Amino acid sequence: MIIIVASLLMALAGWPVASVEAVGAGFTVTPQLPANQVGGNKGYFDLLVKPGTRQALTITVANQSAQPKTVKVAITSAFTQDNGQVGYSPSSKRDPSAVVQLVDLASAPVTFELKANEGRKVTFFVQLPDTPLKGQLLGSFYVTDETAPAADDQAGMSITNRFAMVVAIQMQTTEKRVAPHLNLLGVKPGNQNDQAAVLATLQNDQPRLFGGMAIKASVTRDGDSKPLLTQDADKLAMAPNSSFNYALFTKTPLVAGKYWLTLTATAGAYTWRFHRAFTIDAKAAAQVNKGARLAVVRPFPWWWVLIGGLLLIALGLLGLLFWRRKKDEGTK
Repeated sequence: MIIIVASLLMALAGWPVASVEAVGAGFTVTPQLPANQVGGNKGYFDLLVKPGTRQALTITVANQSAQPKTVKVAITSAFTQDNGQVGYSPSSKRDPSAVVQLVDLASAPVTFELKANEGRKVTFFVQLPDTPLKGQLLGSFYVTDETAPAADDQAGMSITNRFAMVVAIQMQTTEKRVAPHLNLLGVKPGNQNDQAAVLATLQNDQPRLFGGMAIKASVTRDGDSKPLLTQDADKLAMAPNSSFNYALFTKTPLVAGKYWLTLTATAGAYTWRFHRAFTIDAKAAAQVNKGARLAVVRPFPWWWVLIGGLLLIALGLLGLLFWRRKKDEGTK
């Protein structure tokens, strides 16, 4: 299990952090903020950069344990996870709306060993495009302890904890922010977290990080007025030029047919509304239902209740006859 510790979520959480650390991790990561940092020490890189320049980014990785550690440092591009939060781990997920991503411009990952209680500065370089950036370039330093971890046996289960530290990197060539924009790319049945769901793929096609998003969504079978599925969420966030699958979960098997998705997303002053028809065919429904944990719906056992009731009545009658016979014998 990898435990990720982040220094920020920038506009989503603005805690000033001098270094990133976690109990049990045994190492810290501290950003060395350059002169073009915007807004002082936020615990992450928030840089105003110039087109065509080579930006140096330096962090200090310190081993706080009494044992040597093997550490890997990489620069990653931000993306939106299917839980509606910004992710900074290494990922091949790339939205077609992204003209350029941070990982395209940065130095390659490096791996090195730290002695016990040793600290080391690590510098990466980002080569900015010659043309000004439209909006934000967002990613992170992603630092992992590659030392072979010891397994922790808890309640008969072997749990292996590995730690990753994240220090975000945000770059802009102008402090002006572009407005976010949502598209509904598609609606389909699918599985998420081993649950059957209708998945609405939402895309932010602009280079703008934003949070505080709330979604209200429902799925209605064609011809019905009452929604079959509803799913509401808040405090969601999206990375620049990214997409994710918003899931409307079902506890009962999906059935083939035509449906309508109604979805409203709001974030600050921005509102997006979608109303989209989609079809679930029998093959897709069977495939999704097979791979999901569904609530087992069993009919109420009326026959057993009836039989049990008749048995109770019969036993009652037999008892009454037995009592009457005993009473008659006693009066003779």
